Amino acid sequence: MSQFGENDEGVRATATQAISDATDKAQQTGQQAAERVREQVDGRSTTAGEQVSSIADVARRMGDELRGESKDREAKLVDGAADRMERLGGYLRDGDADRFLADVEDFGRRQPMALAAGGVVVGLLAARFLKASSSRRDNDSSGEYRGQRQLAPYGQTGNGMSGYASGSSEYPAGQA
Repeated sequence: MSQFGENDEGVRATATQAISDATDKAQQTGQQAAERVREQVDGRSTTAGEQVSSIADVARRMGDELRGESKDREAKLVDGAADRMERLGGYLRDGDADRFLADVEDFGRRQPMALAAGGVVVGLLAARFLKASSSRRDNDSSGEYRGQRQLAPYGQTGNGMSGYASGSSEYPAGQA
């Protein structure tokens, strides 16, 4: 046995307890994050479902107007689209995060290539979004974001002209 034998056991017990506490805290934090995501998905899907159902109602009214104009064929097409929108709206409104995940998993088992293609498309869109937002942040720091330019101090426009900054219709502070 080592010179610090009893002390080694105490250190091991303390380390084991610290690891156990950290693991429990990580699991608890993960569960809380998953619950927040579920709540967000539930709330947003309900809102989206209500909006899709509202659009379906508008489509039904449009179908009625078309029927009133004796355009039955067009009215049937619009009614069919309204029916599909209403089903989608109900699915989004009544579904929850667990149901959506189960449906995606089921679809993935039946159509793995379609799911993979969808993942690629989502990845490309996300990359494009991140690139665009990065460009906006870079432009924002130079004052060129959304067409706005920062004013140079009065008399220092950088274009050889004194007075107001180039491309700006704003007056220097204190002058109107």
